[in-house]
Amino acid sequence: MKRLLRLVLATCALATGAISSPVHAGQKEIDSPIPEIGVLAQPFNILTSVNARFVLDANVRNSLDGKDTLQFLLHRRIAARDSFASIAKGEVVPGVSDSFSVAMSRVGRDYAGHLEPIVPIITTEKTSSALSISQDGVYPITIQITDFQTKKILSSVLTFVNRRTLSATTQNLSISPLLRLTAPALLKTDGIIELDDATRESVKRMIAFLGSFTGPVTISISPQIITALGESALPTDQQLFLDLRNQLRRRSIATDTFAPCDPAEFAGLGLQQEFISQMKLGEATLNRFLPGVTIQRNAWVATERLNPDAVALLRDAGITNILLSDNASIDATTELPASIISHPIGAENKNISVVSHVSDFVGVSSTNNTAEKNGYAVAAEAIVQGDDLVSAAMNPALVHMLISLPIGSIDQFQLMTTATKALSNAPGFTLIDMAASHAVDNTTSAISFGPAPDTWNTSRVPSIQSARTELNAVTSMLSEDDARRYTWAYLLGVGASPSLENANAYISALRKQLRATRQSVTVTTPAVLNLSSRNGSIRIQIRNGSAENLTVRVRFNSAKLSLVNPSRIITLPSGSTTEVVVSATTRTSGQFPVSVWVATPQGNLEVVPLITIRAKVTAIAGFGQFVSISFLLILLAWWWSHRRSARRDQREATTVSEQ
Repeated sequence: MKRLLRLVLATCALATGAISSPVHAGQKEIDSPIPEIGVLAQPFNILTSVNARFVLDANVRNSLDGKDTLQFLLHRRIAARDSFASIAKGEVVPGVSDSFSVAMSRVGRDYAGHLEPIVPIITTEKTSSALSISQDGVYPITIQITDFQTKKILSSVLTFVNRRTLSATTQNLSISPLLRLTAPALLKTDGIIELDDATRESVKRMIAFLGSFTGPVTISISPQIITALGESALPTDQQLFLDLRNQLRRRSIATDTFAPCDPAEFAGLGLQQEFISQMKLGEATLNRFLPGVTIQRNAWVATERLNPDAVALLRDAGITNILLSDNASIDATTELPASIISHPIGAENKNISVVSHVSDFVGVSSTNNTAEKNGYAVAAEAIVQGDDLVSAAMNPALVHMLISLPIGSIDQFQLMTTATKALSNAPGFTLIDMAASHAVDNTTSAISFGPAPDTWNTSRVPSIQSARTELNAVTSMLSEDDARRYTWAYLLGVGASPSLENANAYISALRKQLRATRQSVTVTTPAVLNLSSRNGSIRIQIRNGSAENLTVRVRFNSAKLSLVNPSRIITLPSGSTTEVVVSATTRTSGQFPVSVWVATPQGNLEVVPLITIRAKVTAIAGFGQFVSISFLLILLAWWWSHRRSARRDQREATTVSEQ
């Protein structure tokens, strides 16, 4: 009985201990996600048999044993892009066609402790311990580390390789990464433009990429960034500017507005001419700071949704090549796949080429693993997309695959670098500059964009239009080398951009500066001018109180006075007073009003309010001559009469004496 009681108590104790004790560490590893091996470098394009070198970060929780196994599992070739996405996301695990294993004790390491396995890859049928890839295509490869005792997977990763036979490659598909450098408003409302640290780092990454890769790519850089670099007083920024300019001189750059401008919105607001002005400003800015760099002024990188009105505006602005990035192709309908070059629907658009970017890359949106691994995934997915187009009997000459890749962070930059270099060496694919012109006609596939919204918020339109009118007029007062020509244009460029919440602050700041410039001109003149002869002069004094020379139009007008050259353009030296003299003639006497108007040379915008002075004519030259001649005639008549009287008296006196 006692023995039975002891047995029951022992059983209860064991049960209690099992409930309260923690889970075994090995059980945690089973329940927890398997960590991913970091891929730092790998072979991608497999053209022939090779001993492929990988660089891996094991990323295991505990130290590895020399008997643990590093395995490479080759999966079946990917058939289509849809399958690629499912495999890359881990939704589908394809079958394994071959494998290669090596003990961890035989795996080399670099100075940082990263694994450097050498994997034999043969391009023929399997004859030895190696991975055999005999057929062309993109293949997934699983790399995993296995515990030699438990046979459990300690860490794993899925990557891709591209197997190609050069002699069998007949396709030649055009492909290009689109490298865009954009920035928030770098221009302040006081007209000062400064580069922020984040943008500065992006510029450094752009320079590093262009310096390490010589092939053609498609480039778009906001003129704001170029201006901030070009005008910076920091020696480091000045060197960055020179380095960037030198790299760009080997390539070309698409045109852009100074600040982001949505052509659909500008068209909907009736600001077509303003959009064209912003295009010209962006092009002029790029040309001013980047001499020797080819500006593709006919190419427009669209990042916002397009509609037929936007396409018409771009056409009117001289754009013949539209590159669709980000959201620009939303609601667009194409006759053929998006990677086939097309033209907007409509006979008037038959000469406009449209290149759509390849969207929804799994590698771009992935935050797992390394940027290098995600870059290889992007390259692999792009190649599968190209293979799909060839399999669908698409004309290879019409395939233009644009890959829009951000480079805002170091990871995005590294992803872009890895993907671009992998694609540049992929047989059957040619990197080109998509900003260059493309030949299209009415036989090319058409793309139809969605309709424009029914209504637009037009509340800001009057202020933008008024600011443009005033800007054009006051700018004509400045000398050609006056820096305010650019500063004011930039303020309006940012103020007209719909991307900023405080855009109105830039419009207000601009108009304040324009008003101050006009108010720096004053006119001094007497209320009454006395003209004492038939030919006189009207004199006024105009003072320029600003620190720069200004040019104005001065106009005199009077109904009773004949004025010589009454309208003239006058340059006013800075901080000085200029006298303006206008000759005047009249045939009558009296007081006559004379109007003096000082305006901008172009646009006739008032600089000084209209001034009215009185010209008082007190003596007329013609009447004085008449009086003088009359007086002289009277004097001569008196003298003649007096002389005759004297001679007569003389004769009469002589006769009397003789008697």
